[in-house]
Amino acid sequence: MKNDWTIKATITITAIILIAITICMKVEAQTNTLNITAVNWRSTAGTPIYPGSQNTILRVEAKHVGGTAIQACTAKITPPNGVNPSYGYGYTVPARTANGTTATTIQPGETIYFEWRLDVDRSVKPGNYTAKITVNYRENGQPKEEEYNITLTVNPYPKLVIAVLEAKLTPSNHPDTLNTNIQVTLRNNGEATITGGTAKIQLPTPQITPKEASTNMPNTPIGGTSTLTFNGIDISSQTQPGTYQAQLTINATMQTRDGVTYNENGTATLTLKVEEATLEMKQAIKPVTVQWGTTQPTPTYQQSRYIALQITMMNVWERDAQGIIVEAYSPWLNPIKPVDTYQGRITTGGTFTATLYYDIKPEAPQTITVNVKATYWLDMGGGTMTKTTSTNTITVNIEGKPRGGGISIVAVQWQNNMNVYPNTENATLQITITNNNPYNIRGIHLKLKPPNGIREAETYINGPIQPYTSTTANLRTSIANIQPGKYKAKLEADYMMDTGGPGTRIMETHEIELQVMSDREAVEVISVEWPEGSCQPGTYGATLQITIRVNAIDELKGPTMMIQLPKGFTDSKDNKSRTVIATPTQPQQKIALETLTPEEIARIMQQTQRATPQQTYTRGDTITFQAKINVQVNRTGTYMANATITYIDGWGTRRSINKTIEIPVLGGVRSINVEVEGRLVQGRQTTLNLTVTCNGTAPAYNVYIDMTPTQANPILIASPSKIYIEKLEPNKQVKIPVKFTYNPQATQTALGATTTINYGVTTMTMRITYRDPTGNEHTYQHLTAIAIQPYIDLTIKDLKAEESGGIVRIAGTIINYGSATAYRVKAQYMQSETFIGDIEPGGEAAFKIEASSTGSSKATIEITYQNAFNEKETIKVNATITRIQEVTPPQQQQPTRISWTTITIIAATTIFLAITATMIYKMYKAYTRKMKEEWKE
Repeated sequence: MKNDWTIKATITITAIILIAITICMKVEAQTNTLNITAVNWRSTAGTPIYPGSQNTILRVEAKHVGGTAIQACTAKITPPNGVNPSYGYGYTVPARTANGTTATTIQPGETIYFEWRLDVDRSVKPGNYTAKITVNYRENGQPKEEEYNITLTVNPYPKLVIAVLEAKLTPSNHPDTLNTNIQVTLRNNGEATITGGTAKIQLPTPQITPKEASTNMPNTPIGGTSTLTFNGIDISSQTQPGTYQAQLTINATMQTRDGVTYNENGTATLTLKVEEATLEMKQAIKPVTVQWGTTQPTPTYQQSRYIALQITMMNVWERDAQGIIVEAYSPWLNPIKPVDTYQGRITTGGTFTATLYYDIKPEAPQTITVNVKATYWLDMGGGTMTKTTSTNTITVNIEGKPRGGGISIVAVQWQNNMNVYPNTENATLQITITNNNPYNIRGIHLKLKPPNGIREAETYINGPIQPYTSTTANLRTSIANIQPGKYKAKLEADYMMDTGGPGTRIMETHEIELQVMSDREAVEVISVEWPEGSCQPGTYGATLQITIRVNAIDELKGPTMMIQLPKGFTDSKDNKSRTVIATPTQPQQKIALETLTPEEIARIMQQTQRATPQQTYTRGDTITFQAKINVQVNRTGTYMANATITYIDGWGTRRSINKTIEIPVLGGVRSINVEVEGRLVQGRQTTLNLTVTCNGTAPAYNVYIDMTPTQANPILIASPSKIYIEKLEPNKQVKIPVKFTYNPQATQTALGATTTINYGVTTMTMRITYRDPTGNEHTYQHLTAIAIQPYIDLTIKDLKAEESGGIVRIAGTIINYGSATAYRVKAQYMQSETFIGDIEPGGEAAFKIEASSTGSSKATIEITYQNAFNEKETIKVNATITRIQEVTPPQQQQPTRISWTTITIIAATTIFLAITATMIYKMYKAYTRKMKEEWKE
């Protein structure tokens, strides 16, 4: 029985415990008033959370599942290690409603949220972490607390994901290239921005060197592209055209969308293409001309030895070329020096002449084919150079075997290709001969047999002259006064040919042609002008400037010009001679002389007029002659003169050429007078006529007259101040009205002091600019004095006349708008007057007059004053009297007894005012007396 009871008791206790646990569990489940519905942890950029993310936003949403409203709800988070509140934020936050406001009362069924700002330390590893949230609130006034666990996820950094869009060698991808570049275009396909870093490329040596190159990574946004440039890349000459693989390694600095920076590595394989040089590059250097000989063509024959072959190569490439090596070979040539080099740069279209030396084989045909090979570096741009080779075939001709030997005339010309004219002494004729004999020749005697009018000449050449080579002989002759043209002459040659033993004497005669030029049009007159301006009758010492151009004279020295002047023109040196010698000078410049000092003008004139007799002129040069002329004709027009130009030519012969020149006398402007009629300004504004007169024999054009006061703050202002006259006829007057406005604020500074100017004499600068009939511009200026008479302009303002109780009271203010002081001003009405005093320019004074009424409604006030000359002047002003209705005065109160203290103050004040008035009156009298004395002076 005892055991059964024990079993029953155990079962009963167990049941009771289970029921209690169930009840407690139900109570606990029912006490969870809030139910977490969502957990959102994101960065400020809306991205996942990474190690190092700052100011992240953790938002936990919860729903009120209880049956009673709660208040003062807050939540405290206990984050995992390495996660802490952001700066300025805490662990505990209030509950907020859906619109973001603090939830003071949360109703059943309402959804709220809690929001924290958290920083994640960089040491936090990617993974899932548990955070505890403790919620506190009040329900029915009682504090409650609930705890929840949430999961926070820290993500790994985004990977470096790049795509190679293009990889190329630029600007040159051809074999045998120095200092080219590799350009790689990348696109960032990852989820983070590339902010920097380094990129390295491993190249397939030895074809492309160096083995490794590096550059900086540019900033590349997500989805953006960037270009890497690896400099200093060389492609060897052994590299075959094709594709080559290179390895790209990037160590990038990355930045997530929310600003977390980290490092990430990545690799990519690049394909680089090497191409053969283009046809244009292989034909960049081409031969354009070829000749036997160096300075001039040399006849070449079979068995000729050490013959120079000159090949001119042209750069037809779009850029520069340099380091050129030219080689030429032919089976008919024995090379002596078959290679020539040029290390300089040749621009597009430029040329380089290679000089090579060969022996001609005996069996060589008359037309020889030569293979020309040029190796050179092409500038590809940006310092990149590519080496390439061009191959071309040219043909050169050699002379046939000499028919019977002898010598031949290669060239006949006057020395230095200068022209020869009639009456030329000691002209040198150069004749180039070639030895066509298979032996050396020596002891050559050449004799020139010209026609009449040309002197015979002869010369001797020692020699030897090798077979098939040439030499030049100089023969000095003179030309008489013959007609220009071409003349036939004979050249006799007497020489010895080394045939062995004493040799063989050979005598030959050759016909040559000599050309004598005409010097009639060797120079021409280009211009005849007056550089100092248009010339007019009656001008003395005018500079006549004549410019000629050298057309066909190779060397011209010491030119002079003798001019036979027409009637009415004389030499300014003696005013008599009609023959003047003009000397060469520099063309006279048009100089604004008014802007220079006298010393500068003298120096410039000396420099521009200095003759240069030692100068040598040649074809195309111009020579300017100048002479001082007195023009004494009485009318304008064009006058003819004969001029003889004398000079020394390149042969040392004195020559003369006659020319007819036209001397223009178009008339001119001697001066332009500008006068101001009256020259007296009275009042605030005065209109005066400006009289403009052109003195001369020709009109003045585009005349500008600028009127400028000489003071910085002028007393007179002209309007208009700038006057334009399109054409001003000679000796005629043009009147232009100009308004002069008086400036009462004018000042003048002298000796460091500034004084106000009211009247007197002021000056204005008249700057006159015009063009004469030849278009030359002239400018000069002069001063004009204008008198400003002092004037007084008194005006009464605020004038008021009132009548009351049989008394007329008149009051007003007098203002002086004039330029002089009105002295001893008085105002008078009827028999009453008041003294006002002196009123200076711009000053004002108030006055008041009382007089017995006459019953009239009109009043005439007389203002009298004295001017600066002590003359009395009067002005009258009318006023309307206004009657004022009389008002009964209030009953007077009993006077108050004045104390002795008040009486003492009044007496002292009265004495002070009397003394002050006396001193002012004395000062006034002294000032008035001084002014009278000054005006009398």
